[in-house]
Order: sequence, then structure tokens, then C-alpha cells
Amino acid sequence: MTAPTMLDTFVHDHWEAAQQAMKGKRPDALNHAQAVAVATPESARSLMLCGMCFAPLGLPETALALLRRASMVDPSDVLVKVRLSEALYAVGQFAESEIAIRAAFRGGRGLGEDLFLLARILWAQGKISESKAILAELVSRNSNLDWKRRILEYTAEPSDFGLDHFSESTRQP
Repeated sequence: MTAPTMLDTFVHDHWEAAQQAMKGKRPDALNHAQAVAVATPESARSLMLCGMCFAPLGLPETALALLRRASMVDPSDVLVKVRLSEALYAVGQFAESEIAIRAAFRGGRGLGEDLFLLARILWAQGKISESKAILAELVSRNSNLDWKRRILEYTAEPSDFGLDHFSESTRQP
């Protein structure tokens, strides 16, 4: 086995182990993700993977820092932009989160979950009518997602987003 093949196998095995550990919410996910990042420091995806492992550990700022770095390593990686947007949303940086997700859409994204994230981001910023338009588009593409639209439109409270200043009238369907 040649050195590149050994490195490829090492990275692949740890990447897979990190993914499985993340699915199982096991703390060893971070160890595997760090092994991948050390082996491939120029990889935006390995930095992204590390960032995604830090969030469930209650370290969202560390996760965000790694995702920002991943985005700088490869500004064209659509998945990295989506994950960065999710992390920004999670820490309440809604405007920057919107910028990141829209940048991902310019890269060809715009699938169901990504559109739903954009709708949530817009809703959190009080851009209710724009959010509803995106939700309507999303449901028109896939009627099975109507339950998500209903949850956001009918159960989301402004306080869910730290935005207690919105009036009830902005939430009417």
C-alpha cells in the first residue's frame, strides 16, 4: 500500500467513524473529526466536520469559528456555506446567516431543507411575508413538507428567536 493510499484510507475510515458517531450522538465523533482535520488541514470539509462536532458538545462559538475557517478555505463549497448558515442561525446571528445561505443558493443549492432554513432565518428577522412566500414555494415543490410550514407559521413565537418586540399581527396567516 502506498503512502497516499494509506492516508486516503485513514481519512476515509475516520470520516465514516465521525459520521456514525455524530448520528449516534457519541462524544468520540470529535476525536475522529480532529483526526481527519489534522490529516487534511487544507480541506474545508474536514474543518466543517470538526465544527459540526463541537456544536452538540455545547461549544457553538468554537463550532462557528471552525465553520468560518472552512468557508475561507473553500468559499465555493456549498455545503460548507449551508452549515455555516445553520451555525450562525443557532447563535442568533440571523443577518449573517441569511447572507451565508443565499451565497449557498448562488452555488446551485436551494433544496427543501435549505429553503426551510432560509424561511426560518427570515422569520426570525421579522421578514414574515418573505418567509411565507418561501414556505409556499417549498410546499408547492413537496406537499409533504406542509407540516413544517404549519409549525413555523402557527407555533413560532417571537421569543423563540429572541425577538419579543414583534406584534401578534405579524404572525397571522
